[in-house]
Amino acid sequence: MVSFCSYKWKEKVFIFLLPLFIYFLVDLAAGQDSPGLAVPLVLGGLGGLSFAKKRSFKFFIIWSSLILTFLYVSNYYYLVHYKKIDLLEKSRLEIIELVESSQKVVPEVNSETEEELTANFKEVLDLFQDNIWIEMAKNTLVFSYFLYALFLSLGVYFILGLFWKYSPQKLTSKEEKGVGYYKGIIFFRLNDFWILILIINWAFFLLVDKIDYKGIYLIALNLSLIISVFYLIQGVGVIKFFLWQKKLPVSLLYLSPFFMLLLGVEVFLLFLIFLFGLGILDWWSDLRKLKVDLK
Repeated sequence: MVSFCSYKWKEKVFIFLLPLFIYFLVDLAAGQDSPGLAVPLVLGGLGGLSFAKKRSFKFFIIWSSLILTFLYVSNYYYLVHYKKIDLLEKSRLEIIELVESSQKVVPEVNSETEEELTANFKEVLDLFQDNIWIEMAKNTLVFSYFLYALFLSLGVYFILGLFWKYSPQKLTSKEEKGVGYYKGIIFFRLNDFWILILIINWAFFLLVDKIDYKGIYLIALNLSLIISVFYLIQGVGVIKFFLWQKKLPVSLLYLSPFFMLLLGVEVFLLFLIFLFGLGILDWWSDLRKLKVDLK
């Protein structure tokens, strides 16, 4: 509904969405644990506007994921400082309670299997009671919310694309020559200033003392990870571009992560690093030879 209104009335729809957004803020201040109302407003509003104004895939993904990340992070720290509710700690305690209750209802088995099950339960409990893992989860909280927002944005973009009968494979003759801008991931390309932000943040992360300057350290860490993911997406766009150019099935690209996981977590991580490196290389050498009017 929000997407249809945004598609129909474009920027004018935000005049009507403003009261809903104010209601969301009031509801949040009243003790709402999740900014659920904001999700359809942001994704639907930006999605409808993107397709109506022919804005790029990059425009929708970057803006929607970053706005949702800001809302989720703001909500988390609001609850921590003003409501004294730590959602991360609350989730940790619920998981521990669930594991302990599951351990009690496990049916009787032979002694060898029972020892194995007990060891597995203990391993899970130790993981969620380990302060190192808790600290790591809190340090990368912003990045975790970003990944959640990013997957939400990707899913909504795909659904809206089907709804508006938008074909990401349909290129005009002008776009086939690499001129103009293309709306899908094939021509996803970050502006040059993103690499500068990435280098500065990685430098702060590596050089700043994480104890004396913890705030700067955490900002640099999370921003570095977020921008790295965008370059990873750019790497995916490069591969998809060449698959499309060679008229090879794009399903090869989408199935490759599952094959990598079957080979092991280490192989999957190397695959992600490869995609990130490919995105950086595309910034350096313009592998697709694009002169894109980025919006």
